[in-house]
Amino acid sequence: MATLLDKLCAAHRQAGAMGLEAASIQALGDLRGVDAAGAAALLAAQAELGQWLAAALGPGGDNSLAGLAAALEDLARRPACLGCATCCRVSSPTLYAEDLALVGEGGLPRQALYALRPGERVYSARLGRHFALDGDLIKLREAAGGGCLFLEGSRCGLYAHRPLQCRHLECWAGRHAGQLEGRPRLSRRDLFAQDPTALALLGEYDLRLPGEELAQVFQEAAQGGDPAPALALLELDHRLRAGIAARYGYPPQEQDLLLGRPAWVVARAHGLTLALDGQGRPCLSAGQ
Repeated sequence: MATLLDKLCAAHRQAGAMGLEAASIQALGDLRGVDAAGAAALLAAQAELGQWLAAALGPGGDNSLAGLAAALEDLARRPACLGCATCCRVSSPTLYAEDLALVGEGGLPRQALYALRPGERVYSARLGRHFALDGDLIKLREAAGGGCLFLEGSRCGLYAHRPLQCRHLECWAGRHAGQLEGRPRLSRRDLFAQDPTALALLGEYDLRLPGEELAQVFQEAAQGGDPAPALALLELDHRLRAGIAARYGYPPQEQDLLLGRPAWVVARAHGLTLALDGQGRPCLSAGQ
């Protein structure tokens, strides 16, 4: 079986500087589980790696390839966060009950949070499958391209106030989010405990638009079933949210936390797109 040194030598011979850099990035991915973007950032930021890489590309560089291999293996074994941001690009964190103290001014902004409701189907990258939630899931918003909204380059924009899940993760030690399953998660009722109006609205909304019913109706529509029930729920959701905003003053971002994601967003997660037909009537299309 080829050693890391063998792979670096082969890459250097076959493709020169570009090949050696690509092989180094691949090595960090294989040894540490770092994604390509994170490995490239580490290669650029780690002075020792840069020195070995430059030496390997210079005159008589073959003699420095062993040093580069050793430096890569040493970095991959380091028992500390390398700042590669791989975990931050996978998804945003889920909040737990003990994170409540972090929410608010100077910590985790409330407008940066949203809720997934019981019954909604979600995808777990760790488990590699979809499943229905049995309780609230409060998350930080994701950036447009995916990953955590507060990822700035390869740095955390709220590191001092990062949630429990982020503090717990240690890829080098095999610590992952699944090991927190026994801890109570943060809920919408925790976040609005001091707002009786919000609690009443939350309860009424969940009765009229249960997450499980939304998921079932949208899934049936996505599989070619009658779209009428899905359209009716979309209309009901729109009317409820507009009424809550007008009468009680909760803006859309706050509603994303209080009531969960709008129905059209949930529909999109099932592969449905809301549009207008040739006569200007709302319709759903699948596979978008």
